[in-house]
Amino acid sequence: VHESGITMITAILLTLIAKQFHPESNFFKGFQFNNVFFFTFVLPLMIFSAGYNLRRDLFFKNFRYIAIFSISGTFITFFIISFFTYIANKHQFFYFTSFTNNTIATNTTIDVNSTIINGTESEIDNVSKVPIDFSLWEILLFSAALSATDTVSSASLFSEESEPKLLSISYGDGIINDAICIALFKIVSHYNQQVDSEFTADIGWEMFCKSVILFIFSFILGLIIGALSSSFLKKMKPFHLNRVQEISILLLFAFISYILTDWIHLSPIVSLLSCGIFMSHYTFYNLCFQSREESSSISRVLDVLASAFAFSFLGLTTVYFTTQAFSVSFIIFGIIMIIIGRFCAVFVQIWILKLFCADSFNLKTSKKCILTFSG
Repeated sequence: VHESGITMITAILLTLIAKQFHPESNFFKGFQFNNVFFFTFVLPLMIFSAGYNLRRDLFFKNFRYIAIFSISGTFITFFIISFFTYIANKHQFFYFTSFTNNTIATNTTIDVNSTIINGTESEIDNVSKVPIDFSLWEILLFSAALSATDTVSSASLFSEESEPKLLSISYGDGIINDAICIALFKIVSHYNQQVDSEFTADIGWEMFCKSVILFIFSFILGLIIGALSSSFLKKMKPFHLNRVQEISILLLFAFISYILTDWIHLSPIVSLLSCGIFMSHYTFYNLCFQSREESSSISRVLDVLASAFAFSFLGLTTVYFTTQAFSVSFIIFGIIMIIIGRFCAVFVQIWILKLFCADSFNLKTSKKCILTFSG
């Protein structure tokens, strides 16, 4: 079992024990997701470590696989989840479930962000009779979030020594895929707030073009700031900086990349990722020998701490969400859609490519299963 899973399970067990001894406590209601804190202090640590500690030789050697799974595969998964969720929602397949005796008004309109119910004055005791009606923009936001992969957990199934190619593909797919999904999520959120009309094919094509342009410009800006960091540390050599100062400058330039990109409304995740990759290839060699070793170790430590915090917080919120109305049918349907979408992104894409490119794209079935599982 990966340490992220153990962390989350431990947090769940601790909250269940605490809830058993203090069932009326409001302590659990304080664990609510703060997106500003997460995207400013937690996520950047994980993204920078992923780029800075990347195995560059294997990454670029297997880049064609990584590009296929992380770029086109992401949009395939996004389309499949969006399409089938829209169809199921249109036929009222999703219903509320609750562990409590909540009463919900009939003929309702439901705000999924705050679970506020607006409807008639008549109420029913059985929550499971109330259907959930998502808007199309909410379905697109949901699909963008679930198109992201989790390569950390799948990478724990094999070692780098035994499967270096598979690990590089899985790891590279994960970090680029996450960056694309976050950029796509921000674009959908922007249209959700700005567009009052219904979703059309023109808007869909515009969203796709904007997500590609956003990714390219953010990637280039990260490379520029990474180059500035390399040049800065090279010019500062006559001042004989110690390793603490060098590592601090390294992290400062990475954070500048993240903040500056967000300030000009590009994708800070993509920028930070490209900045980390550039730093590992160029800035790394402008550090002293001790700083090279310690910068890699420190970035890994920060990544572990950030991941542990994220999974711990996820476990701590479990008890609170069990007191709210939720949908078992929606959860099961979402899992099935993720599996189908990821299967098409891996197996179907490889099959199509083999028809046109002979055996240049060829992976064993077991490896394709692992890559599917990482989604």
